[in-house]
Amino acid sequence: MRAPPLTLLCALAVGCGGYKHEDFAVAFAEKTCELYETCDVLTTTMGFDDLDDCLTKLEDKVDPARGNCPEYDDEVGFSCIEAIAQLSCEDALEGVWPEQCDQTCPDGAASKPEPEGEEQSEAG
Repeated sequence: MRAPPLTLLCALAVGCGGYKHEDFAVAFAEKTCELYETCDVLTTTMGFDDLDDCLTKLEDKVDPARGNCPEYDDEVGFSCIEAIAQLSCEDALEGVWPEQCDQTCPDGAASKPEPEGEEQSEAG
């Protein structure tokens, strides 16, 4: 069975305009945590307890219900998710992060996740 064309997936997922903000939060967490897990840096370099911990924390990071990413751009959000999906493990290890993600949330909510513990030590 052939995979559905990207245009069909786009239409099914987001109506081709982009992600609704809530859907972006879920997709952002899923793609980012999947990358970290695949590259075996989820619990080591990034410091998450496990996949569920990563998913929860990254979804919260861009969750509109928490007031995060208030100037969300749905079309750039779609590009952000596609760009995360294209990152290699080498990119992840070198700290490469899609420019589109920085543009999705002007407040920085979708910027490159920092390893767990670094944010707390800076704030403390």
